[in-house]
Amino acid sequence: MNTDSSLYFIFQKAHSGLAYAVLGILVFVLIFFTIQVNRGSDYGKREKLLATITVALAHLQLLTGLVLYIWLSPKTQAAFADWSETMKTPDLRLMAIEHITTNILGVIAITMGSVKAKKQTVHKYKYKKAMLLFAIGLVLFLSRIPWKVWLGMV
Repeated sequence: MNTDSSLYFIFQKAHSGLAYAVLGILVFVLIFFTIQVNRGSDYGKREKLLATITVALAHLQLLTGLVLYIWLSPKTQAAFADWSETMKTPDLRLMAIEHITTNILGVIAITMGSVKAKKQTVHKYKYKKAMLLFAIGLVLFLSRIPWKVWLGMV
């Protein structure tokens, strides 16, 4: 495994920055779609573009996370080295198992929201499918953010 610190630093900063972008666009899209569905607006090109950008950012976030997880992160390398210790240590378990699993499910939910919205024929249901699955993705992401790291407690 490669643990080049500069490469780790670049991917870690990209992963953190993308997290803000993904959370921000999810909140924006959920608010925007709520307004649009309440107005009775059609789900058109603008909404499809927003959903596509949201999915693309989530997938890019996942990709940077997987590179960190598999090749670069000293935390996951430590977790891989001793699984029994990892399971006993909440911070290691969060990074090695819970964070990645839950966030993959979040990306799947967002992707499904975009796909299901495209397949609906009634505009109101396009919004509702996207909103429901985007909200599930957002909740999953928020539930597994390493808050201690984000809040500078580590």
